[in-house]
Amino acid sequence: MNGSEYVKHYYQIEQVSEIALHDAISMNFSLRMPADQLALFDALAQRFRTSRNGLASEILEQFAKDAFAELNKVDRRKVAEKADELGRTYFEKLGVDVYNDVHQRNASAWERAETIQATEEGKAA
Repeated sequence: MNGSEYVKHYYQIEQVSEIALHDAISMNFSLRMPADQLALFDALAQRFRTSRNGLASEILEQFAKDAFAELNKVDRRKVAEKADELGRTYFEKLGVDVYNDVHQRNASAWERAETIQATEEGKAA
């Protein structure tokens, strides 16, 4: 294997590792919605050649981030602390070592996001 192939090989491993990490730290939950809305999800998923769950997951993840960003500072801090507390519990249920460097960024992601947003708001003021 030459140098170029070696680097490409490790990029592929890294990409697979990121996918595996995402799968390892993901949890399922059930959702009920009106049939016409579900039909829209299915039609969109078919259009973009993805699964209903994949599409819904991406949409809900973005919605949660947007909703979090719109909270006032006090609520955002409280929600961030609670989300990270729950996240650490969920990671532990999944058998993920939240104190491992690889997962540390996920264990307090919302508190970090809140700090960054507060800093940005301070700069804009």
